[in-house]
Amino acid sequence: MPSKWKCFAVKIVDQVLYSQDEIHEMIQREESLLLSTTHENIVNLNSVFTFRGSRYLCLQYCKEGDLFSVIQRHGGKLHLESARFCTAEILSALQYLHHRCNIVYADLKPENVMITESGHALLGDFGAARRRNVVKSSDDRCRLEGTAAYFSP
Repeated sequence: MPSKWKCFAVKIVDQVLYSQDEIHEMIQREESLLLSTTHENIVNLNSVFTFRGSRYLCLQYCKEGDLFSVIQRHGGKLHLESARFCTAEILSALQYLHHRCNIVYADLKPENVMITESGHALLGDFGAARRRNVVKSSDDRCRLEGTAAYFSP
């Protein structure tokens, strides 16, 4: 029955974008990093495939959507206990990534934190994430990653 089918979120990278070297490298890095992590506060990557040139990433479905949308639905703010809980889960995921996996998550923002049906926070979108020990050139050391609106002053 459809009500018992497992749901997935699918990230589709159009074939025109996927054929661009920079986008291709970013998606390959995201796939690799997600496949190398297992943590209760990181979105699971269930499957990856290419069809008609486009790349499909089948990810864990988070029914409540992203944290930004959840905050908007609650009048622009969260209750203090909800904010503390969400922050603790995000910090748990970041600590795991930094200390156990040697990964820097470079695009932390409400739009990249997914909320499950039971209210748990999961990090998603690893396109800007990098392994700490992988620096190709001096340009990589000075590279800005992330979303401009969330850069520190």
